[in-house]
Amino acid sequence: MTDSVFEQLAQRHDELMTAHAQLLDRLNPVMQWRPLRANTPPLTRATDGAGGWDLVAADAVTLAPGERALLHTGIAVAIPEGWVGLIWPRSGLAVDQGLDRLAGVVDSDYRGEVRVAVINRGLDLIRLESNERCAQLVVVPCLIDAEESQSLAPSGRGNGGFGSSGSF
Repeated sequence: MTDSVFEQLAQRHDELMTAHAQLLDRLNPVMQWRPLRANTPPLTRATDGAGGWDLVAADAVTLAPGERALLHTGIAVAIPEGWVGLIWPRSGLAVDQGLDRLAGVVDSDYRGEVRVAVINRGLDLIRLESNERCAQLVVVPCLIDAEESQSLAPSGRGNGGFGSSGSF
């Protein structure tokens, strides 16, 4: 082989390695976060295998049964493009006390404070202390493009709506 062929192969190799690194970055991006208050605890997950990042209530709050509140978390995040943050209840608070979340989408272009809309679906007062975990942020990939079509690919379910997949 000539030097020119080796140079072309080396250049192509470098291009492929760059594309590979870019693909890995898109598959496993890093979410940046910043505290908005001096006493904000670090954003953490309970374990290495936890799917959600723990969100805390920046201020103490007491919720009566049926009462709703919009909680401050004291953090802002930068979710990577092509991903979205979904706010989910903490399992223990939901099951044990009835604390649920109402809304919960954090878009990748949002840079304001993450807030958590909650409701007390339980029968008793719920008291959250300042910096107590109140919800979790799960970051997942999302579609960023859509195209109009005159027909949709068929599926086994078709246009069957609520209750169409059967019952137990």
